[in-house]
Amino acid sequence: MDCSEVIRLLQDNCYFPGTPTILRHVRRLIEREWTVKFQYIPREQNKVAHALAKLACVSHLDVIYFHVPPYSIGNVEQDLVAD
Repeated sequence: MDCSEVIRLLQDNCYFPGTPTILRHVRRLIEREWTVKFQYIPREQNKVAHALAKLACVSHLDVIYFHVPPYSIGNVEQDLVAD
């Protein structure tokens, strides 16, 4: 299941047998009295956020603070500027 499919399921309020629990929890949050907007952004257009998410997956810490961007993020930034 990719991100665009998850957004469609949340926006259309679609469920099927075996729907991941996290989607049901997110749906309950969406139904509260506030405005929520989802927008799919392809990974290629969101390289810095993707790199930070990958970094978080391999980290064993709950919270990480950066005073300067991590080296791997700096490379992504340079690639974006070059494009």
